[in-house]
Amino acid sequence: MKNKWVWISLGVATGGTALFFLGRFIKNKYFPNPLDEKDITNTGRPTQGGTPSTSTSAGLPPTPFTNTTEGNAFRGWVNDNYPAYAREIDLDRTGQYDNSYIRKAYVKYGAVYQQSLSMGSGTATAQPTTADFTKLSALVGAFPKLVNNSTKLQIATSNDRPRILIDFYPEGLLVVQKDASFWSSVYAKVSGSWKIQNGNAVLDFNNGIYTLTPTDNNAIWGMLKDGGYLSVQDGSFIPFEGEGGM
Repeated sequence: MKNKWVWISLGVATGGTALFFLGRFIKNKYFPNPLDEKDITNTGRPTQGGTPSTSTSAGLPPTPFTNTTEGNAFRGWVNDNYPAYAREIDLDRTGQYDNSYIRKAYVKYGAVYQQSLSMGSGTATAQPTTADFTKLSALVGAFPKLVNNSTKLQIATSNDRPRILIDFYPEGLLVVQKDASFWSSVYAKVSGSWKIQNGNAVLDFNNGIYTLTPTDNNAIWGMLKDGGYLSVQDGSFIPFEGEGGM
């Protein structure tokens, strides 16, 4: 009986060793190198060229770039100005100008990038100061504040759902979105930018400029009525007007 278990043990060990070498053979023959970002389209399939996929990726809106030069300029800008974030999402300095990696980065920093370009610089040299961020918090004082710290300032159109959320980030980024809840669909965020100018908050959103003053912050309502969000389901533009709190 003892010999029987010895032979069974040897058989299991021998079989495990064979499976190990078989697995290594398959990996080396068919998967010699891991795919990097430049080799993957938005659908997750390998690609040989630099032509981006035309399909949407995880509901992210396409970038405004029309060629590799423009895309790589933005990629380089993100790697130079936000290296930790670039590493976090594996954004290479060069690659497709409209795949899931660059789309994700553009949703987060696209508005800041465009603002830096409008100032005639490829870097975000005019980011708001800490004092500007404090001033902004005072200018939106009439709105419910859900978050108010050094990470971001988040205000809402109402204390009750449904409502619209506006996130202000210290580096000058502005993000608007419908407040997602367990009964509502999820929608892509729409980016803009903000800055303090002559004691006022100037909001740049959906190609419109809206100014908040110490005595009047109603420009936010005008911004939201003129603006909207992109539906993840079909990418269509849906105006904020008529939403909760509006």
